[in-house]
Amino acid sequence: MKLWQDLANSALFGTERRPWQATSGSAPVEMLLQGIAIESPADLLLRAAGLLSVYRRAGELPARSTNAAPSLCPAESLPRSGPRVAEHLAAMLNGRYPELISIALETMVESGQRLPEELLPGFLELTERKRSLRAPLSAVAGAHGKWLAAQNPEWDWMNVEDALPDNLRSLWETGSMSQRLGLLQQLRKSDPAGAIELIVSTWDQEKAEPRAQLLGTLRTGLSMADEPFLEERLDDRSISVRRAAADLLANLATSRLSLRMQARLLPLLRLESKGLLRPTEVLEVMLPEGADAAMQRDGIRPQAGGEAGAKASLVAQMLELVPPSRWSREFSRSPQELLAAAAASDWKEWLRTAWVKATARHGDREWARALVQALGEQATLVLQLLPEQERDGFLCEAMDNINDGLLIVQFSRFSGAWSPRLTRALLKRMRKAKDNDQKDLCRLALAALPSLDPEAAADISPDWPPEMSGLAAGLQFKHNLVHDIRNRC
Repeated sequence: MKLWQDLANSALFGTERRPWQATSGSAPVEMLLQGIAIESPADLLLRAAGLLSVYRRAGELPARSTNAAPSLCPAESLPRSGPRVAEHLAAMLNGRYPELISIALETMVESGQRLPEELLPGFLELTERKRSLRAPLSAVAGAHGKWLAAQNPEWDWMNVEDALPDNLRSLWETGSMSQRLGLLQQLRKSDPAGAIELIVSTWDQEKAEPRAQLLGTLRTGLSMADEPFLEERLDDRSISVRRAAADLLANLATSRLSLRMQARLLPLLRLESKGLLRPTEVLEVMLPEGADAAMQRDGIRPQAGGEAGAKASLVAQMLELVPPSRWSREFSRSPQELLAAAAASDWKEWLRTAWVKATARHGDREWARALVQALGEQATLVLQLLPEQERDGFLCEAMDNINDGLLIVQFSRFSGAWSPRLTRALLKRMRKAKDNDQKDLCRLALAALPSLDPEAAADISPDWPPEMSGLAAGLQFKHNLVHDIRNRC
């Protein structure tokens, strides 16, 4: 046993010190193990080794930070939101109607309030997944938000605007992708050409996915000044980058890509008069042989097989990119007349669908009106282009005449803010729906809760069907949220 004790003392104090030569502040193994039952010499050695580890670590001093202490947070200029608003915000962060967070932030921006300090970390973490919340959050984060964001590199996008005059190039070259994308978004508002210069400066070193992401920021402030840079990107080695560039160029009606699409389509479309007694104009379509290399460079996706449907798809893809007003000028016909000619064609479904997408892309209100008149619910995609009163009139009329199943399909396609009139018309129609369809409509309505007008909560009554209880609760929550923010409760 004496041998094992000596070994244990050696493990703890080193071989040069004897057990009875404990220095001040230390204790021999015999003292440390006093009162502990030792069953074997091996047990003594193992316990001594454990004591050695604890002994050494207990004597270590904590590491000292060489970083300077952060400066104090500046004083706030925005008033803090009220306690009831704070409760609503916390509930949404915890998973209750999280789809209303954007509505809350935008309403706070309008009323000139800021988020409670204790909720800032949760909202900043949320923006890592939902980048669309960054702009409204930045406006309501206040001085505390900017101060807190400066302590975490992942949140420093909030301070990019302040950093622009000083370390623009450094931030671009060393920042995270999140910071760089935020920087480009900000630059596109004040210096679009400067954003292009930054992208070009490191383009050759970027991988394919980041290159596509960087191009996506050019949608903000997109103009013909960006066209030369985007045209060059059509030759990029990555197909995702080429398609991103083609999508942006298609939004520019006078871009070389758009003009090339028009040139390809001109020989494929022609108006013909058919019928002897009552001649009818028909928009005929000549199908291309396939998608050649030049078409694919411009983002047209080749279709498998050589059947008529695959070839018609190529025509439709090109039509989706060209401003529909181009065909009104080319054929000297109104949108209504061209849609009537398309209706007499064997390719009417392809033509109509492509024109709906082209109208939505280029925001053509005249064509949107003609499409809604001609196609009804099939033109839901362009409804947002119409004035609110005209749009709501059409939708309210459609709700009275459409069957439950089709209403479900069309409702899922419509987006944008709903007026009180339209929201009430929907709720009235839902109460009349059949049981199973009513459940589906309520599910869709809950998904569209951010679009529904909260004033409709006043219509909630005890006689609502049980299936609508979830929707009623959601509408009431949204009403209370907006009311409390606007009234600073």
